[in-house]
Amino acid sequence: RVCDGYDRPVSRTLDATSAINQHQLREVQQWSDLIREARNVLHWGVTPSVPNNYEKTATLLMTAVSMLKDLHAVRDACGSTEA
Repeated sequence: RVCDGYDRPVSRTLDATSAINQHQLREVQQWSDLIREARNVLHWGVTPSVPNNYEKTATLLMTAVSMLKDLHAVRDACGSTEA
């Protein structure tokens, strides 16, 4: 939903204020989906599209800081922009 809203013309101010473009936000979305999918394997027994292993875990953890930083930039920009 956030990515869809971010694509709307009214969100151009948010794009500029956060310094996070649509492509970056889509990468965060993909990362978030991988995290959710990996968690669902543990809680719901779902088969992941990419098997859980040490390499996948290391990659998701190494990218976590930059992905969360981008999410916080968008959140902070939402608080600083007037609708």
